[in-house]
This record gives sequence, structure tokens and C-alpha cells, in this order.
Amino acid sequence: MLLSGRLLPADTLTYRSLELVVWLVPSLIGGAVAVSLVGVLLGPIYPIVMNEARRVLPRWLLTGCIGWIAGFGQTGSAVLPFMTGAIASKTGIKSLQPL
Repeated sequence: MLLSGRLLPADTLTYRSLELVVWLVPSLIGGAVAVSLVGVLLGPIYPIVMNEARRVLPRWLLTGCIGWIAGFGQTGSAVLPFMTGAIASKTGIKSLQPL
């Protein structure tokens, strides 16, 4: 509980900084390393959110809320690639993340 309270803000700040490295530093190797570290840092966020939901929500709401959290996560993983493709087809490939 204490670790997740400190890890999530630090993790978020670090991966956002690495995303800036990807966008602003014109190095293929540096961008590839930054993208891989972003993937490593984003991995623990979902389990931390599930653990915090268990701590914050009342027991009688927990099962339904975890279902909603998982459902929104699945919806995002289905909709965001479609939106990215639609934006890229409209504005060009420059709208995608540079690498």
C-alpha cells in the first residue's frame, strides 16, 4: 500500500519524461530505449489500480467495480488503435510517435 502510493506518481512522471525524450531527441537508439522503458514502467499501473480499488471500495461493490475497470481497459485497448489509425489517415504519418 505504501509502495503503490509512492510508485504511481513517480512512475507516471518518469514515463512522461521518457515520452518527451522520444519526441524531442532525434536518435533512433535513444528513442527505442525510451520506448522500451515506457513499456516497462506502464506494466505495473493496472495491478496497482486493482489493488487500490480493493483498498478504497467497499466490499459489496468490489466485484462489479473491478468488472467495470477491466471493461474500460479492454475498450481502450480496442478503441485507441482504431483512433490512432483514423487520425494518421487524416493528418498523415507525422501524427504518430516518431522513432
